Amino acid sequence: MRSRRARHAAAMISLAAVITLASSGCAARAAGEQQRAGPARADSLTARATSATKPMPLWLQTLQMVSARTGWALAWSGNPNERSPVTMTLVRTRDGGRTWTDVTPVAARPLITSLDTYFLLFPGPGERAWLAVTRQRSNAESGTTRNRIEVFGTSDGGRTWTTSSLIHAPGVPGSLDFVNSRDGWLLENLGEAMNLNPVQVYMTTDGGRRWSLIAKSPPGPQGGTSRSGLPVSCIKAGIGFATQRAGWISGACFTLSDALLATTDGGLRWAAQPVPVAASTCQSGGCEVTSPQFFGRTGFVSVGTYPGPGYLLTSRNLGATWSAVRLPPGNDPYPTATFFSARDGVLIPTGPQESHPRVFYDTANGGRTWRPVPQGHLGTVTTIEFTSPSSGFAWNLNQASPLIYATANGGRSWSSFVPLS
Repeated sequence: MRSRRARHAAAMISLAAVITLASSGCAARAAGEQQRAGPARADSLTARATSATKPMPLWLQTLQMVSARTGWALAWSGNPNERSPVTMTLVRTRDGGRTWTDVTPVAARPLITSLDTYFLLFPGPGERAWLAVTRQRSNAESGTTRNRIEVFGTSDGGRTWTTSSLIHAPGVPGSLDFVNSRDGWLLENLGEAMNLNPVQVYMTTDGGRRWSLIAKSPPGPQGGTSRSGLPVSCIKAGIGFATQRAGWISGACFTLSDALLATTDGGLRWAAQPVPVAASTCQSGGCEVTSPQFFGRTGFVSVGTYPGPGYLLTSRNLGATWSAVRLPPGNDPYPTATFFSARDGVLIPTGPQESHPRVFYDTANGGRTWRPVPQGHLGTVTTIEFTSPSSGFAWNLNQASPLIYATANGGRSWSSFVPLS
């Protein structure tokens, strides 16, 4: 069950994973169109006009609400469970997820039809958002991959977009973060194997129009640390900054020594962040560390462990030092705390196979204590996110029906509806 860290790592999706081509179905539809030609053409045009104006169900791949009313999503152009070609679109809602408008950048449309295209969405405050689109190009003879990455940015809710200069790189964006309208960072994933994950960090200072490579880990599987301080070890899930200089790279690891990396110079140099959790905590099943959430100088990090309920790390000095609090029992194995201020937060447990426990937790004192919140009926879902202590959304990206669940009382009760385009 994913939460805010899904906005960095899990939001990256490949069109190849969701498109099913059915040549026989296309041929049948073509034959049907030929049969309807001639006298039936007027009726066919009327039917098409009617279907074009009729709201249609929308199947979401990622849902990233920024408030109880507004949000962004990557969605399929049709039902991905049917044997018909579908493409990926970027959509936006202003009514709590019930209706959605296609806001895909015009310049990105030629890219989204490729089977080897990856998408990464970062919604900013207000009307801002950034979309990284990667077109993967592989050379079968040399066995190398050279990708074309473009970053699109909007400041008016998707009505207009800027386009970045091309980034030619061997990997795909794994995480994207902006601290204001100008300064942002892109964490490029160069591949994962055997708990090793080389990465590259790019930076922009003009809102995403131009990107510069500022740090990278050693490229090979031999391990070690580069001159920038980025190690190969640990799976790196997300990058996040609190200011233009203070930032972190978090991930999953069997040791805490490299699970949280910090920078104090805008990403040029990185070092392991000491955390007050015993190193042996991660040795049996590993640890998952989330990107910090900061409110002024106060920050929070979730440390999920297996087995065990995990820890909440809190900093009051912009991440210079951290204190640890054991999370409530029953939050095994990888709970995630999402905060909305320096005091208010929600803790979402994760059960076996991303099942949904019947009790969540909330806090009003910065995580020092947690109050159990019994949950109302909720169908099978894979992802739950809250935008405030009371407002939350849930959905199942694998289900045949494109239902969204919503709550306005912290999960005590949930309602469901079909999103429409």
